Amino acid sequence: MAYPVIVLSVIFLAVSIIIIFVVPKFGAIFASQGAQLPITTRVVQAIGDSVRAYWYIYSGAMVGTLVTLIAMWKNTGGRLVLETFLTKIPYVGKVIISVTTGRFARVLCIGLQSGLDVIEALEMGGRATGRPVFVNDCQAMVERLRQGENLSDVLRATRYLPSFARRMIGAGKDSSDLARSCDVVARHYDREASHLTKNVNTIIEPIMTVAMAGIVLLVALSVFLPMWGMVRLQHH
Repeated sequence: MAYPVIVLSVIFLAVSIIIIFVVPKFGAIFASQGAQLPITTRVVQAIGDSVRAYWYIYSGAMVGTLVTLIAMWKNTGGRLVLETFLTKIPYVGKVIISVTTGRFARVLCIGLQSGLDVIEALEMGGRATGRPVFVNDCQAMVERLRQGENLSDVLRATRYLPSFARRMIGAGKDSSDLARSCDVVARHYDREASHLTKNVNTIIEPIMTVAMAGIVLLVALSVFLPMWGMVRLQHH
């Protein structure tokens, strides 16, 4: 994620300078010449004036948002909310679920091969993921297993594990068979997670390109439309 973060940071800095300092100065020059400022220039100029006048409010809001997100991430309840939201985002949610499933299946496999029973291995696998959402799912599955329910039925109740993982793990008949199934699931989702993370730039680059084009178009219109208005005034 280093590449998109660096690019987005540079774009944000450049656009901020243009909106806060450049466009308002052009707008003031055009207005003094009697040119009718178009709506795009007025909007960008208003944003720049607002940021310059109330910079401390914008800065405080940004810092406050960052501090709140960090505090939520460090808190179990807050992290549960954030991860629930992240899993709903296309592609990002798929990456998170793939990584979590691979880690869970790997630890579950190791636990079963080490001689732990299914319930202990399931609890260990859930905690190893570090995902509060999935830890809660594992706790619910453990409670149902203790009540005598079948593993395949319990796995079908979870909303976090993909259907392939549920079917493969649920197909295990004994500990050794279940461990082999978990190993297959772990290797599959480790590969999928690696593939998804390597292709993340392929997904992000078109989005950044479109966003950059939109921003450049907005700034260009904010500057050039008043120029065309001044040219028409001079001709008349």
